[in-house]
Amino acid sequence: MMKTVNISITKEQKDFVGRQVKEQGFANTSEFFRAILRIFSGQVFSLGSLEEVDQTVTLNEYKEEFKKAGYSQKFIDSAIDGLRKSSLKVK
Repeated sequence: MMKTVNISITKEQKDFVGRQVKEQGFANTSEFFRAILRIFSGQVFSLGSLEEVDQTVTLNEYKEEFKKAGYSQKFIDSAIDGLRKSSLKVK
């Protein structure tokens, strides 16, 4: 069951969050903050550590992990497209 938490942020922070929600394809602000919490709790890898990811992972495995982490389909499609274009060795 989801719980509600209220936080206070500056206008600049709110604007930043709004841009990230739109640009990264999050469904809403709550999804954005849940993604941050997953990163800090070690449930997903950060984009800065992609070089540490097993490079034999299939794109379908990445898709499934992104889905489990709660990312939107728009974000998943964008990430998979980026992985295809990257120098990582993915199947």
